[in-house]
Amino acid sequence: MADESLLKEKTPAQLKKEAEKAAKLAKFEEKQKKTEAAKAAAAKNESATAAKKKAKAAKEVVNYIADHPIGAKKNTSRGLPTAYDPKFVEKAWYEWWEAEGMFKPEYNEHAGQEPFVVCIPPPNVTGTLHLGHALATSVEDTVARYQRMLGKKVLYNPGCDHSGIATQIVVEKKLQRERGQSRHDLGREKFLDEVWKYKNEKGHIIYEQFRKMGASTDWDRAVFTMDPKVKRAVNEAFIRMHEKGTIHRANRLVNWSCTLRSAISDIEVEKIEIGGATMLSVPGYDQKIEFGIIESFAYPLVDSDEQIIVATTRLETMLGDVAVCVHPTDQRYTHLIGKKIRHPFISGREMTILADDFVEKDFGTGCVKITPAHDPTDYEVGQRHSLPFITILTDEGLITEGCGQFSGMKRFEARGKLAEELTKLGLYHGKKDNPMAVPICTRSKDIVEPKLKSQWFVKCDEMAKKAVEAVESGALKLMPNFHVATWNRWLENIRDWCISRQLWWGHRIPAYFVQFTKEAGKANGDNSDNEYWVSAGTEQEARAKAAKKFNVKEEHIILEWDEDVLDTWFSSGMWPFVVMGWPEKTSDMSKYFPGHFMNTGHDIIFFWIARMVFMSQELTGQLPFNDVFFHAMIRDCHGRKMSKSLGNVIDPMNVIQGIDLAGLNAELEKGNLDAKEIVIAKAGQVADYPNGIPECGTDALRFGLMAYTGQGRDINLDVSRVQSYRYFCNKMWQAVKFSMMHLGENFKPIELSELKIGDNVADKYIISKLAFAVRKVNESFESYKFDQVTTAIYNFWLYDLCDFYLEAIKPTMWDGTDGEKEGIRQILYWCIFTGLQLIAPLMPFISEELWQRLPKVESEKAASIHVSKYPLAEKYQFEDEKAESLIAKVFVVITATRSLRAECKTIGKSKADLFVAVDDQDKTKELAGFEKLIGTLCSAEKVVIGKEGPSDYTFAPTTDEKIKVGLDLTKPYFEQRDTEVRAIHLCEAPGAFILAFNYFLGNSELSKDGSYKWFMNTLKQASNSTALGDDFGIIESFPERMMYGADGTGNLLNFDEAYIKKIAEGGKFDIVTADGSFDCTDDPANQEMTVYPLIAKEVEVAMGLLKDNVLNSTINCLINPCLSYKKYCKLASHCIINNCRSSGCYAIYYDKNWMEINPTYCNSKKNQTPLQGYQIPRKMLNTHKTVIFPKVPLNSFYYQDISLTKPGTCNKDLMNHGEIIQLCYTECHLDKDCSGHYKCCNNGCGKLCTNKYVKEPRNYLNVPVVVTKPNIRKQS
Repeated sequence: MADESLLKEKTPAQLKKEAEKAAKLAKFEEKQKKTEAAKAAAAKNESATAAKKKAKAAKEVVNYIADHPIGAKKNTSRGLPTAYDPKFVEKAWYEWWEAEGMFKPEYNEHAGQEPFVVCIPPPNVTGTLHLGHALATSVEDTVARYQRMLGKKVLYNPGCDHSGIATQIVVEKKLQRERGQSRHDLGREKFLDEVWKYKNEKGHIIYEQFRKMGASTDWDRAVFTMDPKVKRAVNEAFIRMHEKGTIHRANRLVNWSCTLRSAISDIEVEKIEIGGATMLSVPGYDQKIEFGIIESFAYPLVDSDEQIIVATTRLETMLGDVAVCVHPTDQRYTHLIGKKIRHPFISGREMTILADDFVEKDFGTGCVKITPAHDPTDYEVGQRHSLPFITILTDEGLITEGCGQFSGMKRFEARGKLAEELTKLGLYHGKKDNPMAVPICTRSKDIVEPKLKSQWFVKCDEMAKKAVEAVESGALKLMPNFHVATWNRWLENIRDWCISRQLWWGHRIPAYFVQFTKEAGKANGDNSDNEYWVSAGTEQEARAKAAKKFNVKEEHIILEWDEDVLDTWFSSGMWPFVVMGWPEKTSDMSKYFPGHFMNTGHDIIFFWIARMVFMSQELTGQLPFNDVFFHAMIRDCHGRKMSKSLGNVIDPMNVIQGIDLAGLNAELEKGNLDAKEIVIAKAGQVADYPNGIPECGTDALRFGLMAYTGQGRDINLDVSRVQSYRYFCNKMWQAVKFSMMHLGENFKPIELSELKIGDNVADKYIISKLAFAVRKVNESFESYKFDQVTTAIYNFWLYDLCDFYLEAIKPTMWDGTDGEKEGIRQILYWCIFTGLQLIAPLMPFISEELWQRLPKVESEKAASIHVSKYPLAEKYQFEDEKAESLIAKVFVVITATRSLRAECKTIGKSKADLFVAVDDQDKTKELAGFEKLIGTLCSAEKVVIGKEGPSDYTFAPTTDEKIKVGLDLTKPYFEQRDTEVRAIHLCEAPGAFILAFNYFLGNSELSKDGSYKWFMNTLKQASNSTALGDDFGIIESFPERMMYGADGTGNLLNFDEAYIKKIAEGGKFDIVTADGSFDCTDDPANQEMTVYPLIAKEVEVAMGLLKDNVLNSTINCLINPCLSYKKYCKLASHCIINNCRSSGCYAIYYDKNWMEINPTYCNSKKNQTPLQGYQIPRKMLNTHKTVIFPKVPLNSFYYQDISLTKPGTCNKDLMNHGEIIQLCYTECHLDKDCSGHYKCCNNGCGKLCTNKYVKEPRNYLNVPVVVTKPNIRKQS
């Protein structure tokens, strides 16, 4: 019998419901058809794109082969290569500039009479230029070229410094390495011959590097600080200052290097901070020496059983003690003041206990031993109390005669022996840690000793006073201005300057010690007595001066020429005027002194800049220059000071030309490092440049360095940033090629004054931005804000011209009227022409290459861009605030639409209909009329501006809350992501975890169709293992899953696009996780315990996101994730922050509980780059969404290390073998009852690492527990 319910007539409500269902079904079927069409279109698109990319794979190689003599003008009649190539661009121009005399102050097509002088800070002759020199050269040459284009007579004077200590050490090492000889084996004269030979070899290289950097110096005026004219000037300066009394001879404490056997300057002393007992290597000692301790011992009183206890960090100096001081009000010792104490090792030496208020009663025992000959403070005490000065060290660092059983010992061997002997006498009272700064000689790596020596000194107090006044009056400007306070602080507390050095290479001091024969009837004086010295250019002059001074006959005079040489900074301090010919009254001296601009690193503000001011005012009565710019110090990308021994010194030529790792290693072999230093340096090169340094070109290097100048006192240089400016060069290159194509061969530019701007807002906007750039660049140049110069130029070329205007004019240039095209051509021409002039001082080669190919107006007569007139604001009165404001509103729509398109992978370059939803009438009116422009810049087929858009469009917000943009993604060009291969990227996951995860993917329903894949990276080298274990086998077993970037590590920021595309389908990842292992290095023993659950949680969430089809997300950890996990251990609820920047987008998650504990700190970090984790490049992600974590069952899968064979241990051996157990994990969390230890399930409290896993883990996957042993070869 039929069911009666089926025979009943349906009610209207039922009929309506069925009709709705039928409509929905039809709509679904239609959507399915569109989806299939989208897939087919996407597949076709992808295949076409792949073919195009393959065709482009072969990179064009371009070489400029000169068909003209060296020095002739480069042939620009040839067409421009397809892409920018620095080798092509930089050929031939410099030789032509130099041959034409463009770098001479006498040359300039529109030169006036006003000079502008820049003196190059002379680099040391000890080697090739490093990036610090490249920065200085970039700054100086940019300023020189800018001033030259302003019409001034620019003299940029080159030169090289002899660098006394540095050069002598380098040549000594070279001789020892190549011949096994010391300088003493050769003798002074032959050794100096070797130094000159070395100088002649290296000086040429340095000058060629200056040329390669584009330095527009007048090479006919090049000066070396040991040139004959400089020697004459140095002698003259010393003689004048000595006879005036500014230079004098005295016996004082100096910084002494026992290895060099010479006094050294303060700049050559580096103070190493140590927190306590530390073993340090010292030249000449086989064993390391202990520093960072303070040792106490007692002096017995004469005629008493009492002792007085003192403490010292340099026990050996007790051999030179002459007194003990106490504070006059210290009641503990007032009864001892004036009493005598006995030295335990020096027979007959009795010392007095003195009262002096320099003693700190509360520090140590309140008693201070006094060694005037070996301590600056003690030296002053010795002078106040007229104490004897006893030197205990020879120049070589041995204990002197007269020190009993310790005489002849090495200083640090004597230190240990003294402790032993004091202990035997019952006088040693032990040692303890003592934080201190150990003075190290930067040249020899020896411990610097304060030592009393007879030396030459310059009185600096009056000169320093004048230097301070010069800055206060504004006659001398120091920039950035924050250096003024440092300048004043140092000069107001200045001491006399020791200028003598016990070397052979340098300016030998023109001073003679005077002694008398018996017939003279005069007593001979002491070598340290200034009275018995005369200064003169020759021995004959000295003899005549001495005879006159002492009123004796010349034949009764005995002269001894000082063996020492002058401090390098003495001759360098004369640089600005000695290069002009001082003391002669030369033409250059009258025309080009004083100078105008000086640039150097802030580390030598006193050693060089202050001394140039001293010497110039003292010898010429004038300041040497008006403006001083102190650039930041270049450090490597890790923030370390560049050092040859670390292997992180970068030769600018290697950045310009590129070099592989083998080439970098070979350069070390050619240098002057010893074998041990070479090994260390090579390791540093492998770590920082595993694939070498990419070719960037001179222009990119100069521009990059100038862009860094606004970063305060230090620059952490990243070569990849310099490389990005090479890409910027290519952007300019393509812009000029595009422009020249549309200008045509017959284009004739009109004068700037005749340029007419019509009603087109895009035209008004670009010419306004050009005018702004001209004004901003000139203002920034005048105030030496070079980073602002680079920003203004970069923004105009890249964003205003390339990204906006060139795109905006394309429809008109293809389909517009002749009149419209001509108007655009004139505007475009002046944008290109002016843009090249603006950038010319910074990028001299590419600007010349492109400028020479442009047609010129009749008034432009300059042979080179570098002698053309620099654009000035008064001639570019085009700024239009209204036009800029309107386009800024349009860009709100354009930016949001481009971002929305980027999220939709398969839309590619296809045009989609765009609806701009505006909930504001005024804004609707402002955007009206810009539909065509928006469509052009957003690749939109049709643009509609209205209030509410179609419901089937996909909308995204803009930065204006009243505006949204929507794209029609229902057309065949859109692909619904459904069953595509999905990839999870695991950052630095431990190898054992990877094995477990791989096992999980092979057994989980989530991945039963094999559509999920994983890739991983490690910050270690490709030849090593993962970050948290010695799992070399992982790399061997899954080579196709391992990711290494250009630096040989898994640092995502060093992955080039081609490599990414090779690794992951389409070059995309759906999920990227970060484990935060580097934030756990403070607790290495428990790192794995912390990181494993963190990774597990991330992957759990990642799999949940994939399962719920929430794709294309980046998961990064913020605020010490490991620390957060260890402290709060609740990762179930998280907060998501979405953040997009030009370089990439990322989502950040962190523990809400942490934020609740410290919300202010967390909120302050929302718009900053994560403290840990990566900012993923945009090219690595498909889309970027704010992700709300789905509700995934807690512990849906986890990893557990097997610890059954060795209970209570981490069992790292099993981990390293890759043995794993089923993917399970036991939650652990902190519990107050456990006093901060982990509480694991119900097993009570246990310390980290011990008892960290239960023996019978809960099985969350409901599959049999199977121990698997992958076929992995253990690393030997």
